[in-house]
Amino acid sequence: EPKKGEWSWNWHDERMAATKEFGIKTIGVLGGIGQPAWMSDHVPEGHQTTHGCPRDLADWEEYVRRVATRYRGRVRVWESWNEISGAADNNSGGWSIEKYVDLHRRTYRILKEIDPQNKVLVSADSLMFVGRCLKAGLGEAYDGVVIHPYRPGATPEAGCANYAVGNTG
Repeated sequence: EPKKGEWSWNWHDERMAATKEFGIKTIGVLGGIGQPAWMSDHVPEGHQTTHGCPRDLADWEEYVRRVATRYRGRVRVWESWNEISGAADNNSGGWSIEKYVDLHRRTYRILKEIDPQNKVLVSADSLMFVGRCLKAGLGEAYDGVVIHPYRPGATPEAGCANYAVGNTG
């Protein structure tokens, strides 16, 4: 949605067609990969996209609803926001843990309304972050956790993953 209310699906539709052609199951990552600049007050100068917290969660909800409806049945697993823990823990880009939990709970509700079979994952770089989300009210609004352990030594989980693959990084 490069401009509010103007939806452009071609890029995503092409990739979804390719996943179908090759039998690839997809995790739908809804946020954190570059939202349209109009959606946030936190946009790096000269950029068209942002990783900043959405200013109006009603806009976010509309986005989630449209994406999930369009790809219903083709995407069954969703991540609410990619790699949010650094921004949420550091209160950067307008984020806080509480704001992420609010966004995630809204995302979970919408995805389950559209298709109760959807699985909704919490984004985290560590289980410690998931614990902070639980303390902030996450409750049972998740079906699993996405851990990104590709930074060896950054967390205990990453160290375990690194060890399990032969300390290859």
